[in-house]
Amino acid sequence: MQKSILFFVFSFLFIAPPGFVQAQILDDSTKQVYGTSTTRFITEKDWLGDSTAWRSLDTTVRGFHRYHPVRRSHYLLQDLGHNLGTATQSLFPQLPGAIGRHYGWDVYAPYVVQAEEVKYFDTKSPFTHFYYALGGRGQQIAELEFSRNITPLWNFGFLYRRINTFRQFAATGNRNEDAILEQYNFVLHMSRRSKNGRYRFLTHYAHFNAPMQEYGGILMDEDDTPDSLYQYAEEGAQLLGASSWQTQNRYYLYHDYRLDSLFQLYHRGYYLRRRDRYHDDKVSDNPQTDFYGTLPSGKISDDVIYRELYNELGIKGAAKSFRYRLFYRNRLYDLRFGWDNDSTQGALTLKPRMEHHLGAALRLRKEKLDLYAEGAYRLGSDYLLQAWVRLPWFEASAKSSYVSPTWQQQYYWGSTGYWHNDFSPVFGNELEAGLPLRRKQQRLFSFVRLRQASSWVYFQKDSEGRVQPFQSGELQAMGQVGIKAHWQWRYFHWQHELYLSKDLGERSVWRFPEVFWFTSLFYERDLFKGNMQLCVGMDGRYQSAYEAYAYSPLHKVFYLADVYAIRPYFLADVYANIKVKQLRAALQFTHVNQNMAPPPFNGYQVTPYYAGMRRTLSLVLSWMFFE
Repeated sequence: MQKSILFFVFSFLFIAPPGFVQAQILDDSTKQVYGTSTTRFITEKDWLGDSTAWRSLDTTVRGFHRYHPVRRSHYLLQDLGHNLGTATQSLFPQLPGAIGRHYGWDVYAPYVVQAEEVKYFDTKSPFTHFYYALGGRGQQIAELEFSRNITPLWNFGFLYRRINTFRQFAATGNRNEDAILEQYNFVLHMSRRSKNGRYRFLTHYAHFNAPMQEYGGILMDEDDTPDSLYQYAEEGAQLLGASSWQTQNRYYLYHDYRLDSLFQLYHRGYYLRRRDRYHDDKVSDNPQTDFYGTLPSGKISDDVIYRELYNELGIKGAAKSFRYRLFYRNRLYDLRFGWDNDSTQGALTLKPRMEHHLGAALRLRKEKLDLYAEGAYRLGSDYLLQAWVRLPWFEASAKSSYVSPTWQQQYYWGSTGYWHNDFSPVFGNELEAGLPLRRKQQRLFSFVRLRQASSWVYFQKDSEGRVQPFQSGELQAMGQVGIKAHWQWRYFHWQHELYLSKDLGERSVWRFPEVFWFTSLFYERDLFKGNMQLCVGMDGRYQSAYEAYAYSPLHKVFYLADVYAIRPYFLADVYANIKVKQLRAALQFTHVNQNMAPPPFNGYQVTPYYAGMRRTLSLVLSWMFFE
């Protein structure tokens, strides 16, 4: 299937008639006339919010070295520490962001091209973007992006991204055996506008494929301690024959028709199919014999398939500084479980279900005031209300939600057992207020945040050692004070984020570090009369000790384990980024401070039994072509 798609794409690129190219690349003086200023893009969110402003390509040199999603998030994600493409979740607890019963199994979300991230271009010449990151230790990202206008109002393009990873511990030296992951993203997209500008549409097909060899973390021997798990290739693995696989396929459409500026009709919809598999036929041979808890057999083979059909119809418009949107949406979905072990084999399909939602969004935007409010209600159950206000000297936001647990938390049938829960929706509230301060080239934003939830659903091992979902009857709460600052003196910059968090809950099941600090100190300037940009600096991350969530590859969830505390550690990366015309390059030493302190302060973890990436030299390249 992938080969057929790629064959079609490249055939179009190289066989398409010259008439499709709308203008010459060079003018009469042989000067290139097309570039970043003539290639623009929009997203579905822009048109949904009735914005007509096209976006410019990202050609900045600052932060270009952060090829890893965890580093791009300023380390506000917890992953498995040791490599690209592994499972992730937010470092701090998050309230649900959408109403309805959703699928779950979302640990790969940062690696999936989401619908709101797809770029739809307007190009005056064919646009090609090559991106390559050689992360060292077997980490690689290879990406090809292409777009061209078929007519001035009709654009076609695609994105292809491949991530591959080698294991960092229990390595064999055999490249085939040490390759644990190959992730693929493929997006084929198209956009078109009518000549009079009244009708426009966006559509795309997105495919995500993530097979992975699961090793369950580092095997702790009798003489090991949590602070001695930094031998990497010499360490053993807890699992020997386990593998998982997640695929996603999404067909997406957005289109609208403008009656006038105050009334526009729109529709958006998608068909989504997701599948998660897990297989381990060497359960009895695993060095960690109780990894899965008490099992009915020595084999695990589970399969979950989720399908969803989503449609949203609405009316939206704008008048001067006021914008609004009213909508109705429905979701039709079903779920199928399949399992196969030594004793039983079977399948179970849940009856398709339909949800109906009503909602509205309002925005008032003036010179010094930006006010937004949104609400959505699922008939008979969930709701979500959120609002924010922004002034030059004050910002505040509020959120209240009552959201059903995910399918993953509510139902499961597999080789290791099953659960059928009757959990009530999670009720949550969040308040935040901040003071922005800007003076010349200095920026400071300080804020306070209160987040609380009742009937919180979490995962934990049961009495038989199997990971299961539970619902807490106690209030969960987190208070947080934060500072985000950017100081500049001539060519020197200091950027940092500091979060001081406190657990305010009753018998809390939330886990997070009380102190978290991200800092970036760098030197940035233009050289050779602006023909080259340079950025040289250091990124650092510190988090205090806390009992982090452990990871279950069988269910693809982080669960409350409290096995041992992840100790505090400062992690440093140094880098040099340059840009020359359309070429950007970065050289980075990650974890440059490894072994600078004696054991046990010579390494770090972000998830129990998974050592963080050791010192690694990385190379990142980005090259854009407009011809």
